[in-house]
Amino acid sequence: MTQTTNVSTPPEPDRIDLLIDQVGRLTEGVTALVITTEQLARSSDLQYQILSQQGNRFNHIDDRLDRLLQGISEQAEIGRQQNERIDRLVQTTEQQGERIERLAQTVERQGEHFAQTAERQQQNIEQLTAAVRSLVERG
Repeated sequence: MTQTTNVSTPPEPDRIDLLIDQVGRLTEGVTALVITTEQLARSSDLQYQILSQQGNRFNHIDDRLDRLLQGISEQAEIGRQQNERIDRLVQTTEQQGERIERLAQTVERQGEHFAQTAERQQQNIEQLTAAVRSLVERG
C-alpha cells in the first residue's frame, strides 16, 4: 500500500488579497453596525426621556382635570343647595303672601264692623239727642 500525504499548497497571492479585503469590509460593516447600534441606543434613550416627560405632562393634566371635575362637582352641589334654598324662600314668600291676604281680609272685615258700629252709635246718639230734646221741651 502506498501512502499519500496531502501537502497543502500555499494560497495564491490573489486569494490572500481577496481574503484580506473581505476581512476589511467585514470589519467596516461590524464597525458601522456598532455605530448604528449605539446611535439607536441613544435615540431610544432620548425617545424614552421624551415619552417619560410626556407621561409626566399627561399625569399633570390628568391631575388638573381631576381637580377641575371635583370643583365642578362641588359647584354643582352648591348650586343644588342654593336651588333648594330658593325653593324654600319662594314657598315662604308664598305663605307670607297668603297671610297678608288673610290679614287684609281681616282688616277689611274689621273696617266694615267698625263702620257698622259707628253707624249704630250715630243712630243711638241721634235717638238719645231726640229723647233729650223731647224731655227738655216737655220740661
